Amino acid sequence: MAKIGGVIDETLPQLRNPTRRLSTGFVALEIAWQDDPEKTEAWADEEAAPYGGRQAAWWLQNMERVVTRGGQPVWPMLSADIHIRPFSRAERESGSWAVWRILDHGVRHATCCAWVAVHQDEHGSESYVFFRQYYRTDTPLEMNARNIMAESPPDEHVFGTVADPSMWQRNPKDLERFADVYAKVGLPLVQADHALEVGVERVTAGLVATIARLAVWKQDLDILRGPLRAPSLTMGMAERLATGPAVWFTPETSSGRQSLFEQCRNWRYRDWATERLNAAAPEKYIDLDDEGPDVVRYALQSKVVQFAKQPAPKRTKDMLTRIIEAKQVKPSQFT
Repeated sequence: MAKIGGVIDETLPQLRNPTRRLSTGFVALEIAWQDDPEKTEAWADEEAAPYGGRQAAWWLQNMERVVTRGGQPVWPMLSADIHIRPFSRAERESGSWAVWRILDHGVRHATCCAWVAVHQDEHGSESYVFFRQYYRTDTPLEMNARNIMAESPPDEHVFGTVADPSMWQRNPKDLERFADVYAKVGLPLVQADHALEVGVERVTAGLVATIARLAVWKQDLDILRGPLRAPSLTMGMAERLATGPAVWFTPETSSGRQSLFEQCRNWRYRDWATERLNAAAPEKYIDLDDEGPDVVRYALQSKVVQFAKQPAPKRTKDMLTRIIEAKQVKPSQFT
């Protein structure tokens, strides 16, 4: 946010900022969090952690009143060493994970679909692993739908496909909804939660939770303190952060610029294009290569995407069973 205008009037003891007298005659005073004796550096480290640390754009602009320039990464804590992990088919099919598809339809941008597996432990903590991706440009809706279905193995149970709400708009040419085109070829869609700021914060908490889990497991707080720039962060806070919805990507979704991981790592706030050096950059995001961030936040913020038990597989009848059933005499034959 911008600094308060006016001229300095007087300085009050124990406060960081002086009072300023405005042209209207009123006196204004900026109250900093540091003015509260109960709010220590350790408090700031803990409060800033869910937003990505005290260097995160949100914290700087809202809590420190620092003018931040645009072009900053939205998720600077995202790390290939921590957030990329293998995820075998055997683990995915162990019954501990529920698979969902997340779709972001593109007109000017690429159509992107991500497969995410969701796990919930005995304490209710969630884990999300993005393990498969689909990117296509200049492809008809029906072909995208068929391609996406073909990417899932026949024996893989997918609980549902959550899509950008724009899919429920009507095509101006024939007035058919985009979602209806997908449904006709056998791929029904569920509307995602599209709230941008909520989704960004949810993903931020998830990326921080992944780092916190590693720090707790290794009993090494520097793993978390470094990315968050929070030297006084305690193990108790790390344990609380670790209960959040942790996020990982597999090598298959992390290779090349057009991948979920790389698009999330490269997603940026917009540059501040004017010469106004006394105003903060708006908290807006670049509208470029953002398909990956979109599907990741849809997955984490849409309540429908959650762990559930897989249905029992259908038992294939052997030949002997089919013969016996075929020769069984129905009771109605004797009445």
